[in-house]
Amino acid sequence: MLPTSRIKLIQAIRNGFNAFVILCSLITVMGCTPTEFHSTSVVFCTFEEDSSDHCRLPVSQAEDLGTVTLRSSHIDMPFETRIQLRLELSQPTRIVRSEIVGESMYMGRIPVQWGARSTESKVWETEVFLGACTDPQMIWALRIQVEPIKMKPSGDNARIWLHIPFQSNWR
Repeated sequence: MLPTSRIKLIQAIRNGFNAFVILCSLITVMGCTPTEFHSTSVVFCTFEEDSSDHCRLPVSQAEDLGTVTLRSSHIDMPFETRIQLRLELSQPTRIVRSEIVGESMYMGRIPVQWGARSTESKVWETEVFLGACTDPQMIWALRIQVEPIKMKPSGDNARIWLHIPFQSNWR
């Protein structure tokens, strides 16, 4: 027979564990609950398409970047699939930081590391992997902070955030 103090300790641990499990479940359910969000999503171009107008991103806030094109190995941006992205700019640019965030529901932040594909710093590539959740047509945003190289006074004033919403789909 266990002493009463030990039984009370075991019950307290069990109650604490149950509360922890309930709290974790609640956070998970809240994180995967869609929110009302309306956005114009970008449709990606394939690597093979030419750089016609429909492949160019509308980046009015980034006149110093010139033409910006974003290409994808999978234009439907499927969940749980390795996806290659290519960012093409008409002006030499340095990527300061980048991430993918969920817009139609919270999915945390996915850091994106770009590598320069050209010596002029006009073509950048990366590989991403989008997580799946309950929304079969999830809206994401690729956020890229860039700094045009021709603007020599470096700092936050020369940096530009590109906010590129896109939709992913179930396979």
